[in-house]
Amino acid sequence: YVSTSLLSQVDASTGGKNGVNLEGAKNVLGCFKQPEFVICDPAMLSTLTEEEYYSGLAELIKTALIGNRKLFDLIENNQAGISRRDPGLLSMCISMAVNFKAAVVTEDEKETGLRRILNFGHTYGHAIEMYKSYRHGYAVAAGMELASGFSLSRGMITREEHNRITGLLNSYGLLPGHDIPADQITQLIMKDKKKSGNEVSFVFLNGIGNAVTEKVTVSEAAEFYSQYKPAN
Repeated sequence: YVSTSLLSQVDASTGGKNGVNLEGAKNVLGCFKQPEFVICDPAMLSTLTEEEYYSGLAELIKTALIGNRKLFDLIENNQAGISRRDPGLLSMCISMAVNFKAAVVTEDEKETGLRRILNFGHTYGHAIEMYKSYRHGYAVAAGMELASGFSLSRGMITREEHNRITGLLNSYGLLPGHDIPADQITQLIMKDKKKSGNEVSFVFLNGIGNAVTEKVTVSEAAEFYSQYKPAN
């Protein structure tokens, strides 16, 4: 793999998962095939449009939230450098993201356990992506805001942590609107590849830098979406 986008460099190029969409459902067909090598050159990122670059940044933030608090702090405290695509800073961030994902995939290549945490923000994110046709990263960012709110409602993160997360996503312009009707959000979540019966494996935060997966019903996930009110 020669990764030419930030989305690929911090996420898609690592792990060997290859998926395609079918009949409005995300990544329902695919295979696992590890590449012989991966090249991630931050110089390539200067060619990206703003929208494509920030779409990839959302996945970098996701990695920080689920497994590397130091990476979250780095992204939060160096917004000017990240916005101007500083190669040295990006090299550090990309390396931290790749090392984390590689460790997860080494332990659970076929996504039967630990690897599921990489889907943080994606249950709602895929629904938003399908309904609104947003770029993947923007949809996932919106999904992360919702998943963080869901975690807050269960007492798993503090209000301060939730505000830091939503504040960071907002500061990079990653939270578009996505008011999906109640009947539609249920149907979209039903298409989630992590669904089993009437339940879905949902990724929660147990503090910034720590993710856990729990089973929730589709109706519970849909109800939270309909009730959630973004912070102003």
